[in-house]
Amino acid sequence: MSFQSIAAIPGNQEPQLVAAIEPAPPKAGEVICETVYLGVCGTDREILHAATPHVPSGHDQLILGHECLARVLEVGEGVESVSAGDLVVPAVRRPTTGSTTDGIEAFKLKRRPDMMPWGAYVERGIVWEHGFSLPQWIDRPEFLYSVPDGIENIAILSEPISVSEKAVREAEQAQVARLGSNEWVDNPPRVLITGMGPIAFAAIICCRSRGWEVTVFGRDSDDTFRANLVRQFDARYANADTLDFQTGNVEQDGFELILECTGNDRVMMQSAQLLAGCGIMVWLGASRLPQ
Repeated sequence: MSFQSIAAIPGNQEPQLVAAIEPAPPKAGEVICETVYLGVCGTDREILHAATPHVPSGHDQLILGHECLARVLEVGEGVESVSAGDLVVPAVRRPTTGSTTDGIEAFKLKRRPDMMPWGAYVERGIVWEHGFSLPQWIDRPEFLYSVPDGIENIAILSEPISVSEKAVREAEQAQVARLGSNEWVDNPPRVLITGMGPIAFAAIICCRSRGWEVTVFGRDSDDTFRANLVRQFDARYANADTLDFQTGNVEQDGFELILECTGNDRVMMQSAQLLAGCGIMVWLGASRLPQ
């Protein structure tokens, strides 16, 4: 049985099945991994819809897949942090030293990868490096996160959880800087999450794990699977029939934290009306073609 990869090709909005790239034997400091689980999300859809994938240099296609649980198959000389048989989650974004860094100030290249400017990083399966819809692939141990025992079945959610967790932590740090370290400790924020995709549900998990009250706004009717799933996470579900964006008292009925997960400009502007004083809105997604 021959394995195929999912690829995005410039000028084509349809995913293509292509022959998998065979990895070379690992060099010193390298690791060969095999994909165990692969996630597909809205980012993959946006890449295809745009029909302008950021293909790696010298290639005419981008192998998709950035949400991944993998197993280490073989390690090169000098690798000690992982061993054959280990389950790992690979980092998506990592720094690059390629030609795309030309003209970027040196201090910006020293930032943590998620704060680097465009051109200073690559993203596996998204920007300038192939993704993980491959049976086997080469990586380096510094970009592999070991999976603790007991979470193997949910470890593939690490990437979307990391996006939502960053959004919440950045909001927390901003509030500490503005209002002091106890503001959201003594007065837990009321949270509005807009959207019902993987990032939105990851945001629910991040907020409910802190004990915060969460309302989720979506387009579904009240009795769908996703609406019921929101309630299973002990959050309130609201749609256009039950959430009024024109509140008379935003301090009483609004939200101290809004996590916008639809990428829809209109929803963002609507929900902004519900932001209480000194509140924070974090925009977690955006269309490549904003209106």
